[in-house]
Amino acid sequence: MITKKRILIAEDDFLNQVRIKADLLSMGYEFKIVSDGKQALEECLSHEYDIIFMDIAMPEMDGITASKNIRENGKDLPIIALSAFSERDYQSQTKEAGMNGYLQKPYFREQLKSTIESVA
Repeated sequence: MITKKRILIAEDDFLNQVRIKADLLSMGYEFKIVSDGKQALEECLSHEYDIIFMDIAMPEMDGITASKNIRENGKDLPIIALSAFSERDYQSQTKEAGMNGYLQKPYFREQLKSTIESVA
């Protein structure tokens, strides 16, 4: 039985939004998708979420900056970096920003599911 988790997705690419939406719907999770880091920060500060998937490269505010701001505002929920680049490329930056994990795009559905289950 799936425990309902509220998930925030910060992803600017429309096709990636469509894919993650379909995957999360099929797994029964509640979620909201925003298109940039600024929106993610605002959403996280005004609503409760159990986990955030944060694209690293977005307009307006990138995922690293948004994650730092979320941490500076006292939010302690898991933040998972989402990027087409390898984890090694951003490892030090994501750790400094307080991110808890990394999911490389394109991901497999089972990788998404296991990431959610491992941190939430």
